[in-house]
Amino acid sequence: MDYKIYPLPVGESIEPDPRIFYLGDCSKTVRLWTYFWLVRGEDRVILVDTGFNMASGETFNPDMKQPEDWQPVNRLKKHNVSPEDIDTVILTHLHWDHFSPTAKHFKNAVFWVNKIELATVLNPPYPWFGMFAFTDAIREFHNEGRFREVEDEAEVLSGISVFHTGGHTPGNQSVVISTSKGKAVITGDVVFTYRNIEENVPGGFNSNLLECFDAMRKIPQTGDLILPAHDPMVVERYGWEIG
Repeated sequence: MDYKIYPLPVGESIEPDPRIFYLGDCSKTVRLWTYFWLVRGEDRVILVDTGFNMASGETFNPDMKQPEDWQPVNRLKKHNVSPEDIDTVILTHLHWDHFSPTAKHFKNAVFWVNKIELATVLNPPYPWFGMFAFTDAIREFHNEGRFREVEDEAEVLSGISVFHTGGHTPGNQSVVISTSKGKAVITGDVVFTYRNIEENVPGGFNSNLLECFDAMRKIPQTGDLILPAHDPMVVERYGWEIG
């Protein structure tokens, strides 16, 4: 089964180069977009990540810019999708800009998350591992049984699967989606931009450098279309409808 993917930016930020490129140039900055992804196929309406509203996200990054029409629910409205239509949400990881209280709008959805990712946020080995997540919302969803935990690799639906990469966070996972143009890989934050892969430079914000290198090798071997988590070039390369 083939799907169409719609990249939906929800925020724009200017980040220090070394945060995005390991041991990068401290005098430089990088412009990023933060996406979540609408995926449609036959009667299925799926999201990869949830997006966020700056009303809650400003605690984590007050410099992030978000026009009102970029808020997640407004983004979905432009595609004639209401929150109740979402039946599946696949989470690349649990940082605030990928899972947020926006998830509470998706009342009919099953949420897929890597088991290591969830355990690390709920019981961080060091406080740093829980600093960048909406831990109250995550704990609430966990207590309500809203999460479906993935060990390593899993088929989510026909034509959609996930595989564990780690690297950025201990449980980052990438999402593989069949499209008419080939297999697309939504990387999660183990790959921020095309430059990370094309120049073999890991992300500067990482929890495991070796896993970053392994992921940057595996992702191009797995997919025909690579969709990094924060690169504005995604829409320049593939447009607003992919597949």
